[in-house]
Amino acid sequence: MAEFSTRQVGDLSVTVVDVTGTLACGATGTGALTRVVAGLLEEGRTRIVVNLVEVTEADQHGFRELADCYVLASRGGARLRLAAFDPQVRELLAAGHLGSIFEVFGSEEAAVGSFV
Repeated sequence: MAEFSTRQVGDLSVTVVDVTGTLACGATGTGALTRVVAGLLEEGRTRIVVNLVEVTEADQHGFRELADCYVLASRGGARLRLAAFDPQVRELLAAGHLGSIFEVFGSEEAAVGSFV
């Protein structure tokens, strides 16, 4: 089961969404992460980092939800970055050809700093 928490980071008004657990079919609840991102957009948050350092497993359904979040953020005038992937999750992202869609960073700090 995936859990989500949000927090503000630094002087750049960046919102970090920490994802913990499994980002896979049935584990996140349909659209749960998308609803979190939608809520941030409603609050006027336009710099979003989805931090996946605590994700233990992901599948194509989880990546589809990440893609949905990216489209939602883009349409809402926001920028969304991904941070701190486990090597296995990075491989799945590359295998699904999603690395060309997302801006992916090795750490939360790098992703937050990319908004400068």
